Amino acid sequence: MNETEPSVRHKIKQIIEVCGIEQTQAWLEETLSIEASGGMMVNTGERRRTPGGVFFYLVKGRLSQELRHQLFPYYPKKRAKKLSPKQTVQEAPAQEAASEPVSENVDRLEELRQAEQEILERLSAIQALPPSERTGLMSVMKELQKIRAEITVLHSKRDA
Repeated sequence: MNETEPSVRHKIKQIIEVCGIEQTQAWLEETLSIEASGGMMVNTGERRRTPGGVFFYLVKGRLSQELRHQLFPYYPKKRAKKLSPKQTVQEAPAQEAASEPVSENVDRLEELRQAEQEILERLSAIQALPPSERTGLMSVMKELQKIRAEITVLHSKRDA
């Protein structure tokens, strides 16, 4: 799998110690088979998993809950500051846009249009896949919705 990161190599060593060389070898062979047949997309559908990513995905999916928690302890990610109940996702960009000079709004609008185009391309790529392989469709659509909401806010500020 050509993994060079020490933490990743250590995790593979842990898997061998806990699950055994035979089982680990079976997961490796399955990983190589998946790679040979075109690979596996990440959940958002925006890119392919690396061979190491495919291997860990297989391992996590095949372990008992107890072993999965032992090998892959869960540490919650720090979340972004939540919006107040009065603030919605669509209102947040409006407040930011109102405080920015007009020229920065124009630049931001161009960035958003480019991002919108990229997301539309990702959406088309996902929709071109067979239904059983369409992963990440909803997250891409939500991302598109947020960008379009911010574009609408910036247009209204520009026209005001």
